[in-house]
Amino acid sequence: MQKISKTMDAFFSLEELAKKHTSVHALHPASKLLVTLVLIVCVISSGRYDVTGLTVYFFYPAVLIALGELPPTGILKRTLPALPFVLFAGISNIIFERAISPSGVSFGLLSCLVLLEKALLTVSALVILTATTPSRALLAQLQRAHVPRIFTTTVMLCFRYLSLLVEEAGNMARAYHLRSVKQKGLEMKHVGSFVGQLLLRSINRAERVYAAMQCRGFDGTFPAARKTRMDIASIRYVVLVSIALIAIRTIGFSAVVESIGKLV
Repeated sequence: MQKISKTMDAFFSLEELAKKHTSVHALHPASKLLVTLVLIVCVISSGRYDVTGLTVYFFYPAVLIALGELPPTGILKRTLPALPFVLFAGISNIIFERAISPSGVSFGLLSCLVLLEKALLTVSALVILTATTPSRALLAQLQRAHVPRIFTTTVMLCFRYLSLLVEEAGNMARAYHLRSVKQKGLEMKHVGSFVGQLLLRSINRAERVYAAMQCRGFDGTFPAARKTRMDIASIRYVVLVSIALIAIRTIGFSAVVESIGKLV
């Protein structure tokens, strides 16, 4: 349970990071959401063996981490858990794609590196978006983008009450250890009953919470945050960064640098 509590503390610490006052935090939530989507599309659509092309995109999280005064190690710790799933698929590519590329490296190894880069870039972009934008404002933008309300409402409820579930599980684990002092952890034969009791407690708590929310006029949706227009800085951020990302994806980084050099 201590590991789960630490994971939850790390999860909710992103909401604390979103309360900072930096140039990145001051940008309109919609602008950050749009640029993140553009980055994800550019990264995912990159070539299967385009290792160098994807490496250039790491300037995006590096710059935002610096400008947003975010802890690099904290962002990395929240990004790394996604890598084992990708690494498993990448290893299979190494095994089955043994042909050698012109650079002298097997195509399987190149595709594995590309998968790892894509995972790092996309997950880190989402983590940075969450660390620089309050969840309420982010969900409000999703609602205005006509994302189904059942999805945004479910995410908001999970975000708000996940801590209660962890607290309930912690109380049950504490009671279990007090009744079996000699046991270092939860025995496998008791896992089923433990999870079942946790489910029943969660259902009872959810019914009480829902009844209380209905008494306060809850109609199944959360009121969206106050609608604000994009300022000039946010518009420039969307236009310039999106153009840079798309240009790198379509014509390549070296071509972009050459074009800028000619203009200068």
